[in-house]
Amino acid sequence: MERTAAILSLLTALAVLVAVLLGPLGLEVVRFHMNRSSIVQYQGSEVAMLLVAIGLLVSAWLWLSSIRLAASVSLGLSLFVIYTMLTVILAQEYQQFPDANFENFFLLYAAITGLATVLMLLGVNALHGSTLHTTARWTTITKWTLGVQAGLFAFMWLAQIANIYRSGFTTELAETRLLFWLVKYLDLGFAIPAAFITIVLVQYRQPIAGLLVLSVSGFITIMLVAIAAMTISSWVQNEPEGVLILAAGMLVLALPSALVWWHWATIARTG
Repeated sequence: MERTAAILSLLTALAVLVAVLLGPLGLEVVRFHMNRSSIVQYQGSEVAMLLVAIGLLVSAWLWLSSIRLAASVSLGLSLFVIYTMLTVILAQEYQQFPDANFENFFLLYAAITGLATVLMLLGVNALHGSTLHTTARWTTITKWTLGVQAGLFAFMWLAQIANIYRSGFTTELAETRLLFWLVKYLDLGFAIPAAFITIVLVQYRQPIAGLLVLSVSGFITIMLVAIAAMTISSWVQNEPEGVLILAAGMLVLALPSALVWWHWATIARTG
């Protein structure tokens, strides 16, 4: 299985690098059916995807070396890739932005999604059945870290939804309604409940808790870095979403999340 996972990690990394090279951050060969504001933000998320690709290359080497840390690395990275590809693929608005060619590259993005999904399943299989014991101190740190992050995501979700119902769509959001609602739905249906469910399972020391911590903390760490990168990209290009305080806050929050992930990943490696 290690050899198969290594090949999948390598192929996913290369496919992601090709997508970044061809996308709006690179050669702009792929043109999305999105407005300028969304494309600027996506350029920032592509920076995070470059980091993910590097992580997947490292993961390929770890799998080949039979180092158990490989599965922990693969989980969070592959989840973020799947999340990002779903938002990119499903949020294309062809009628409103017809002067684009994303559909010509659909198979590339679908392949990335498929590779990442299989890689995620191999990571889950490698860690399945592992009982990851940690200290009471790290249990508390893990719960508080995930709780604060999940609470922040929930607050941001509610604030944005409330603002839409109160004031209606801004011009930028009106042009990309599908993207907005898709991201909000994925936040509500995946990111927020996943964090809270993980906290409960950690509290009651369920066997699956460690696996969820590795998955969720890895995903959230990359997500926070991506939000920061998107915000910085908007600020550099004078878009209204570019608020540097928000970017700084996301990076600060990413640090404890990364530490939690590393602690549990180390347990998984040595367990």
